[in-house]
Amino acid sequence: MQVLVIRHGETDWNRAGRVQGRMDTSLNSNGQAQARALAESLRGLHIERVISSPLLRCVQTASAFTSDMQFDERLREQDFGSVQGKTFKEWRTEAPEEYARYSSGDADFQPGGGESRRQVQTRTVAAMHEHCAHASQEGVRSIALFTHGGVVSAWWREINQLPITALRTWQVPNCGINEFSFTHTQGWQVVRFADVKHLEHLSLDEINH
Repeated sequence: MQVLVIRHGETDWNRAGRVQGRMDTSLNSNGQAQARALAESLRGLHIERVISSPLLRCVQTASAFTSDMQFDERLREQDFGSVQGKTFKEWRTEAPEEYARYSSGDADFQPGGGESRRQVQTRTVAAMHEHCAHASQEGVRSIALFTHGGVVSAWWREINQLPITALRTWQVPNCGINEFSFTHTQGWQVVRFADVKHLEHLSLDEINH
């Protein structure tokens, strides 16, 4: 089975370094261009099923490729509570101890009263395994999930058997292609990760996510 896990295109909040979380932001002009370029690169991959986070930035990204998609609330970004809307710089300045706990990888810390990293890992990984299992049972050979940076990172930790507390040393660029394969003999394999060749340097990576 082929599984593509794709972060949405760029938003103005990405560009400003602002914490989005569950806020329903839309793609900016660069994000729209990224989504179109991504869609062109996906057309030859014979993707049979598309599942998206219901947040607008993901729906807009997936819609550049197809209008035929399913939605799953569990693919939403981490809830950052009262931190949402602040820039990472503002958060670090206004609440240095809280920001330090978040940055340390504390698995049970709930920024702004929102979700902990452990809660995000649990819900998102369960959802993705479930979609893969259903697709396999139904004879679907290729699926694409349109989601968020935190969700992509959760899946990366799962596939690589990294602890939840593992700090992010990998990039999750907007509209980068993260492709995985699964066979019963070899298990999960990383085919490519953070592939942005199709974007011609349009991507912006939100490092602190």
